[in-house]
Amino acid sequence: MDFLKIYALLIMIHYLCDFALQNDFVAKFKAIKINGEYNPIWYHCLTAHCAIHSLGVYLATKSLFLASIMFVTHFIIDQSKCLNKLTFNQDQILHVVVILIISLLYTGLI
Repeated sequence: MDFLKIYALLIMIHYLCDFALQNDFVAKFKAIKINGEYNPIWYHCLTAHCAIHSLGVYLATKSLFLASIMFVTHFIIDQSKCLNKLTFNQDQILHVVVILIISLLYTGLI
């Protein structure tokens, strides 16, 4: 698969996983704090969300390495957003940059 095809596929997978497959429960409870109170299930919700993204990358690339890159970076980016260190737009831009890097790695361009 060439660069543009895998990049477009991974972008579509990202939007599917980040919007259509992320329900209200996960979107709310993946944050460490909710209304200033510690959320004891944040880790499970954030991990599940990142695993869904990683599964999409794995299914598209058949690479556990690339899926692992998605898992780790998605976890860090989303946790930073939940801690109010990133805006929604910054969060999405970083995800797109990671997808760009994964696509370049997959096609051997880097």
